[in-house]
Amino acid sequence: LGGYGLAAGVPIRRLVEGRAFERLVRWSAVAATVLIAMAAAHRSYPIHLPLLPLPDFGVDGSDAATIFAALGLIGLLLELAKEKRSRLTMLACLPLLVSPFLANQRAVLVMLGASVTTVVVVAMGKTARRRLRVKSAEVLLSAMAVVGVVLGVAVVPALEGHGPVQVPLSATIAKTFNSTGKIESAQDRASKWSVAFSYIRQHPIIGNGLGVEFSFYEPGPNVITVTDVTENIALDLWMRTGLIGLALFVLALFVSVFDGLAVWRLHPDRMVAVLALALVAVIVGLVAKGMVESIFEKYRLATTLGLSLGLLRSAVTSAGGPRLGQRRARAYEEV
Repeated sequence: LGGYGLAAGVPIRRLVEGRAFERLVRWSAVAATVLIAMAAAHRSYPIHLPLLPLPDFGVDGSDAATIFAALGLIGLLLELAKEKRSRLTMLACLPLLVSPFLANQRAVLVMLGASVTTVVVVAMGKTARRRLRVKSAEVLLSAMAVVGVVLGVAVVPALEGHGPVQVPLSATIAKTFNSTGKIESAQDRASKWSVAFSYIRQHPIIGNGLGVEFSFYEPGPNVITVTDVTENIALDLWMRTGLIGLALFVLALFVSVFDGLAVWRLHPDRMVAVLALALVAVIVGLVAKGMVESIFEKYRLATTLGLSLGLLRSAVTSAGGPRLGQRRARAYEEV
């Protein structure tokens, strides 16, 4: 809520006019590149800085990869909307979007997949032709670049070593989805959800309160563990606040996303419209991640969600709200 309030009170033009966000994307790309290199080399070091303890520096964690992916997606879409693009900024988006694949966390890939799918589905409409400045030649060159990287990483080493062709990141992705630990983690979540439903049945309308805890069987160590999270934000809300709290959250989320898509279609400022689409995609991705991993108790992800919702609200109010924004947009198009 604090992040939402702070972001909603900042004029959205301050974000798209200056170069502060570009600098954030570029410096984040430096951090992501370092983590990707260390993760690929399987290196990590304990670093104890004042007020910043880093016991496992070099590990591409779930929270960091999620934030990197959000920044990369927003930065890429904003660059695609500009008349004069910064190649450095677009290049900086690459490690940010690759970071989730090295985090060894399925929830991060769910977030990235949901966000990208949202952008692709929305971009199929006619509005994308007016908002995004993407040429067919750029798409072709990008596809050729991807094919070149795949050939360089997979085929060439296989030819030199006379071995089988290895799909890039295949080992990492296989470990993320098919390792014993991940299978046990899925069983762990299923056990939590089963116990959470038993608590929900006790007070389905008003919930059990914010302090509820429950015990469940944890495979792997084969122990009974006490926890206060279900690894599913819908179940967390339903168990604590009942259907009343869950319905209010869904309603607020729906209104935010709906207004964001209205900004994408009707806002007279192209940059603000594209930023709204990017924020909608990030919010959808975070909620999708939250369906398989609790994010409310993780202050980094909770703050990211609040800031994204606040920025989206600032984009909506920049046109005077949805209805006034529609009237202004139509008048602008007629001129």
